[in-house]
Amino acid sequence: MKKNLLTSIFLCVCYGVFAQIPLNQAVKVSGDWQDGGTAGYYYELTANNEDYCDYYLSLDLLNYGLFRGSQAHHFTSVHRGYSSIMRLTPARKNSYQGAQFYYATLRGNIYLNVNVDFQYALPIKAGDSVRVFPKENSDYTLVFDLKNTTTDTIFACRRGIVCDDQYSDNSAKGSRGYKGKANQITIYHKDGSFGEYKGFTKPLVLAGRTVEMGTPIAIVQREGDSPKFVEFAVYFLDKNKVENKETGSKHTHLRPFFRTTAGNLRLESETNYFGERNNEMLMQDMSNKEIKKFMKDKK
Repeated sequence: MKKNLLTSIFLCVCYGVFAQIPLNQAVKVSGDWQDGGTAGYYYELTANNEDYCDYYLSLDLLNYGLFRGSQAHHFTSVHRGYSSIMRLTPARKNSYQGAQFYYATLRGNIYLNVNVDFQYALPIKAGDSVRVFPKENSDYTLVFDLKNTTTDTIFACRRGIVCDDQYSDNSAKGSRGYKGKANQITIYHKDGSFGEYKGFTKPLVLAGRTVEMGTPIAIVQREGDSPKFVEFAVYFLDKNKVENKETGSKHTHLRPFFRTTAGNLRLESETNYFGERNNEMLMQDMSNKEIKKFMKDKK
């Protein structure tokens, strides 16, 4: 490694229409020279994702002409931990000017296909009933009134891993961090979508925890005469928006289907529903190997 030859400049800029740099980014990109042996030195760009969900990374290489076969614009998906983004070979022998670049990151993965027909479980104990309302000024966030449930516990609607909502990105949704003023849990699903839970009293899971559909994740306690509510929404990083420079909105919400005793349906306002969880629902996010083991253990 030739650190004395390192002259790179790496700058993070905001995506789309934003003018401020996120203060606590989940993904950080850096570069350094590496010794390739007989092949010579190369410049390697590395991303470190400190969150537990995937991020979209867009990088503009300013001095790409100094590197053989390189292009100005690069984009990829980065998982948790360190990953190599690219290896740059100098166009001229013994030229050791480092890469100069801008980059932006967005929470999510545009290379996955969101399952819009997934059967979500209600965030309550199976067999309990819950009343549903739309959140004011929102056409996608559902508010669940838990005053008639038999427990104060909130259950995961789908399998996934708990994100770290302290981190931020370059989207309108995450520029100031994903954690709002209220308690919040975000669960990253297998298909690249996110389940967002808000309004509970006490979380039961920490970032990095893998949860199953039906795992207890939070407590909602009544405070005086205040009702017991929890909010739930599903969103994903929209590939049709990520490169749109006209807006900072990069995510799209969807209205999920919920499995109830009345069937698989989209919930209607001010209606009571009874929760259900069965084997078919649990197996939706399982691999073939996991399904075989699951069915074997059920016998």
